[in-house]
Amino acid sequence: MIKKKINLEQGNRLRECLKDKRMSQKELSEKSDYTPQHINNIINGKRNMSQDSAEIFANILEVRKEYLLCRDNFKTLNSATKYVCNQLDNSNDAIIALLNFVGIHIIGSIMECKSGDTFTLTSIPKICVSQKLFNGAVIKICGELQIPKSIKIYTEVNGIKKEIPQENLYNLYKDIINYTRFKCNEFKDKYFLSKE
Repeated sequence: MIKKKINLEQGNRLRECLKDKRMSQKELSEKSDYTPQHINNIINGKRNMSQDSAEIFANILEVRKEYLLCRDNFKTLNSATKYVCNQLDNSNDAIIALLNFVGIHIIGSIMECKSGDTFTLTSIPKICVSQKLFNGAVIKICGELQIPKSIKIYTEVNGIKKEIPQENLYNLYKDIINYTRFKCNEFKDKYFLSKE
């Protein structure tokens, strides 16, 4: 029964993507080398979509194969990236609020670039992203493209201000997230999975 529902949803998603692209089943057949009958069977839920066909259809329709296979709900890479970035922003804000609550105040950050230029960033810094992610990244700052070398975050505890390497705060972030996940799973197991 579950497989049949997935087949139907895969068919619905393929139909939707064809409509979005203003492409007929026949055109998809010609571009993909799958028979019109094969595509029609997928669209009508009579046949599941294989990994190979999903990859081919995704390339032609400019969508993600994971979307066509019903593995997630992000049709495009852009929508998936936007969701992940939004989740990271929410996570970052929550951890910074928690740090503020316990007396660790994030004030700002300073980025040293490979060019030797240094920039003070007044917006809330990202502590939820590893410094490794910035390696090789190109960021536009003040109208110029820059390659970050290191990021230090201004932190204040009990009136004492220090620059802390971003990677150290990222490790603290990971520890907090892992411990929170552990405690939440413990809570769910106790109250929602127990057979009381």
